[in-house]
Amino acid sequence: MIWRGEAWVPVLSGPGLTPCDSRGTEWIGVRLPPEAGGTLPPEIRAGGILRGDEALAAMPSLRDMTGPEHLLHVVANLGAHRTVPSWCRSALAALRAGNRPGAVAREAGVSPRAFRRSLVQATGLTPNTIAALGRFHRALLLIRAGVPLAEVAIAAGFADQPHLTRACRRWGGFTPGRMPDLALPHLPACPDLLFKTDHGAGFRLILTDRGPEMKFGYTILYVADVPAMLTFWEAAFGLTRKMLHESNLYGELDTGDTTLAFAADEMIAMNGLDLRPNRAADQSAAIEVALVCDTPAKAWAQAVAAGAEGLKPTEEKPWGQIVGYVRDPNGIVVEICSPVG
Repeated sequence: MIWRGEAWVPVLSGPGLTPCDSRGTEWIGVRLPPEAGGTLPPEIRAGGILRGDEALAAMPSLRDMTGPEHLLHVVANLGAHRTVPSWCRSALAALRAGNRPGAVAREAGVSPRAFRRSLVQATGLTPNTIAALGRFHRALLLIRAGVPLAEVAIAAGFADQPHLTRACRRWGGFTPGRMPDLALPHLPACPDLLFKTDHGAGFRLILTDRGPEMKFGYTILYVADVPAMLTFWEAAFGLTRKMLHESNLYGELDTGDTTLAFAADEMIAMNGLDLRPNRAADQSAAIEVALVCDTPAKAWAQAVAAGAEGLKPTEEKPWGQIVGYVRDPNGIVVEICSPVG
């Protein structure tokens, strides 16, 4: 429901996979469970948006939601919209509980491809997306209960705390340490219901300017010989050189949106810093560079053959990820891993 002048305008959108950001707009939001997808028009399940009379025609119960005070009524009637087949409800429950999509498909007696197709048709969401949202919701409940974030990450099924942070930003638009107040008067503890910030009063949200928007742009590693390190990383990890400054004091590898760069040790003093140089003879700093690929075991062997020190061969972690570790000639720890499921 979005406030427009003197009235609330109902808006019904398809599967919501990003946080709502209507700065300066007063709004109230209820995310329906995937089970509600069976009552919605195909264009909504495909990600479309209906507003005003079109939204009311698709979901008449929205007529009762004339303002924030009617939120309880809408929530109480969510159960009436759970119209997906029984197999789908069982599959959704299994995915939310942390079971892998492949295992759920086998339990249902169908191939993973058929399972994915049927679930998308019924809910508009893929099995992997539903599983990811399940992890996110489990984490929200644990965070609200005061569980330390490192423990939340493992208990909710994330690879580590940074993985938890990325999920919170993706699905909720906030970091775990700055989670909005989800406790609303007289409402059940439902992490998928409504995000309430300190900027609003009651149920009404007025989003204000959040200040400068940060973006992770660079990781810069200080090394003794920048050209040599660029050459080594190209050979060991199959990366491509993006640039090398004519001074040989700075260079970059082509690593996508976030740049991996190397700066010569001389630049530590030039930047007014007091840092310990990275050296293979010293104990490595407690930080790593993680490189993701589909064949981590092969990539690990390639890195070692190119001169990297093998710290730990690849192995499968409890969450299903394949991970191995090496050190480059400057003692920098590199994780070689498969994508997180």
